[in-house]
Amino acid sequence: MDTADAKPSEIIRAELIAPRRRRVLLPILLFSATCFTTFSAGCYRWNAWETPVFGNPARIEVQPGDSFTNLKGQQQIATQRAIVWASWYDGLRYNWKTGVLYMVWVMAILLLHEMGHFLMTLRYKIPASFPFFIPVPFMVTGTMGAVIGMNPNRANRKEVFDIGIAGPLAGLFLTIPLLLYGLSVAEPTPERPEARGYGDPLLVKLLIPLLHDLDEVKKDYAEKNNDPSALQKSFTFVVNPIYMAAWVGMLVTGLNMLPVSQLDGGHVSYTLFGPYARWVARGFMLAAMLFIVWTESYNWTLMLILVLLIGTDHPPTADDRVKLGPWRYALGLVSLLIPVFCFTPFPLLMGD
Repeated sequence: MDTADAKPSEIIRAELIAPRRRRVLLPILLFSATCFTTFSAGCYRWNAWETPVFGNPARIEVQPGDSFTNLKGQQQIATQRAIVWASWYDGLRYNWKTGVLYMVWVMAILLLHEMGHFLMTLRYKIPASFPFFIPVPFMVTGTMGAVIGMNPNRANRKEVFDIGIAGPLAGLFLTIPLLLYGLSVAEPTPERPEARGYGDPLLVKLLIPLLHDLDEVKKDYAEKNNDPSALQKSFTFVVNPIYMAAWVGMLVTGLNMLPVSQLDGGHVSYTLFGPYARWVARGFMLAAMLFIVWTESYNWTLMLILVLLIGTDHPPTADDRVKLGPWRYALGLVSLLIPVFCFTPFPLLMGD
């Protein structure tokens, strides 16, 4: 634009949409760190209480003839197939393929999610940062997802809607096929009361009967293991890296689509309901507080505090008068159901 001939309003608009210089080194470092923490989470079988960073022991699956170092530092030879506790080094040595698979697919889901947002900001010339991935070495997932920095005041109502919803839809585009494959190849096993498990989102509960005939599963297991009592037992499925990557994708997407503040769901809710979205957000936060106290799910307290610090109300867009149109409005309403199907309030299930 030739500023000499431009109107003052055009110059101001050009300054608003001109992106600042994006930080590059920090996003690369955080991406690399998240690759490591998700790889570790896969190697240590998604156990929040185990991590190679501190040299803790690991669970590994051994076959007859496999050697490993037990928790006393003694070298042992496995006589049968089993899941055993071993040194942290054996955790990496035996489980590195699981770690790589999990890392690749989790990072692919998160990257696709954030690129959905980022590419939409480029389309509308809204200044935004590169994705900042969040590594967490002591969590089951190895990560808390990723974020991009953007000021929604610089985008109008339709642009905020498109930017907000593009991420979840892009992430689910990969998450759903991975979920279907991971569930279809999951190995059935009888439930053990003492075992630590993972909460299944509603979508998983709906898909399992479609992908597995549980009566046939029990029958096949009883025959293969010469265990007639298996026909009377409750069954679950052993998690695999593909399913766990999809599980994380659903958890992150469902959490992001909660209708609060600067979350993706907060963007969508505000563009749908305008100023009334604040009552949706406040009602949800009140329900979340009551849920945490009623169910004693205090592991969500930190997340609740972070949202409260950010603020529950969504700021106005650059122009709230822009119409969404019937298709966007319908898509937005349907997208608010994503947490119902993908989010689980009980990600970890503890055995007796």
